[in-house]
Amino acid sequence: MPVQDVSAAIARWKITTPGYRMFADYYAGRHQIKFATQNWQEKYGPIVLGLRENLCPAVVSAFTDKMEVESWGVDTLDETAEAGLARLHARINRESFRTGDAYVLVWPGPDGAPRPHYHRADQFVHHVSPTDPAVLDWAAKVWQDGDWGRVNVYYEDRVERFRTVQPVGSKGEPAKIADWPEQADKWAEYNGDGDQDTDPAVITHQFGVVPVCWFPHDPEDDRGRSILTDVIPLQDALNKSVADLVVTGETYARPFWYLLGYKPELKLDPATGKLAAPPKFDPTRQQIFTSDAPGPMGQLDPPDLTRLLAVQDGYALKIARVVGMPAYYLTQTSGDVPSGESLRTLTSRLTAAVRAHERETTPVWRGLLQLLGIDGWPRWADPTPIDAGERLDQAVIKRRDLGLALVDVLEQMGETDAQQLADNAAAAAEQAATITARQWAQGNLLGG
Repeated sequence: MPVQDVSAAIARWKITTPGYRMFADYYAGRHQIKFATQNWQEKYGPIVLGLRENLCPAVVSAFTDKMEVESWGVDTLDETAEAGLARLHARINRESFRTGDAYVLVWPGPDGAPRPHYHRADQFVHHVSPTDPAVLDWAAKVWQDGDWGRVNVYYEDRVERFRTVQPVGSKGEPAKIADWPEQADKWAEYNGDGDQDTDPAVITHQFGVVPVCWFPHDPEDDRGRSILTDVIPLQDALNKSVADLVVTGETYARPFWYLLGYKPELKLDPATGKLAAPPKFDPTRQQIFTSDAPGPMGQLDPPDLTRLLAVQDGYALKIARVVGMPAYYLTQTSGDVPSGESLRTLTSRLTAAVRAHERETTPVWRGLLQLLGIDGWPRWADPTPIDAGERLDQAVIKRRDLGLALVDVLEQMGETDAQQLADNAAAAAEQAATITARQWAQGNLLGG
């Protein structure tokens, strides 16, 4: 039993998991305060994190909302199966763009039929075949079971199950990544109930391939790339501007006075015989600058917070420019949202990224469907569809200027009963012409 694959899986898992979890945290709004000192975090950290302006979900959804499947290429799928594939498709796309990778494990259910099981990027490790990069040699699922570390390694004909020799957690608390052992002798074969006959450590399957599908986004080598990779630094800068806004507003919520030429009078403390401490100001109620220079008391004007708001809009625009999406997805823009050809031009970079991801994952989807016993693959919907008004305008041009037959125009518009509609239109035109001729003959029309 190649326990060395467990060692390789854990070593890679310990390298990749921190990045995956960081992307997931930023998507969920659990941001790091990288720009602040410890004292600043203690005083203002909870306020800033509670008032964050998280743009990461909007960036991800801008791409994933464009990816729809018109059909799976199979007419025999029932509504339940289609709904399940649609839900799985949405979760895979979100995880792929969010962290760079997503996984689906296919395994027989209680009835023996294969079922897909979605997994996050930090739950699996894969190994690409050195002779065929499109094929996985093995894939390992890593998770914590109570206080124990668990790894299942899936091969083309079996799954081998392992558990740590010693617990990695304590009292059900999540173990630290560093606590997971890489050494082969720290792992042992695992059979759930202790009986190799009823619950063996090695379970064979009949798929003929590794029953794990890897869905990367913009892959390089054997890892995908999160769409948030270049967004997070700008999100940190945006958080800094939000922090500046909150802290400045908090600081100037009360008048900010200065006092020039003030020297506190020192007096003896009768109880101790020592000089009493000068009076102190309560920073929660008043803020005063003092100076020995001659001058009166005055009040400082609060800063212009509209500049900080403009900075925040600027970071939203930078994020949109970096990932290739229109700015109106993230911030209010002047004028109306464009439509038609201008919208397709504006979203060309986003559309290109969506189509590239669809091309990259189509073979993976086909492999997944084959594991499920479905001979099909996704037919992707146009990410920039033409609206009804544009379709009608194009149909008029084709019919009037190009002379196309009405039935052909209707078929290109996607009408399912084009011939019947064309016959109805011809009959209506003939009837209208007959009525017009009769009225003309009776002199009821101008010039008759």
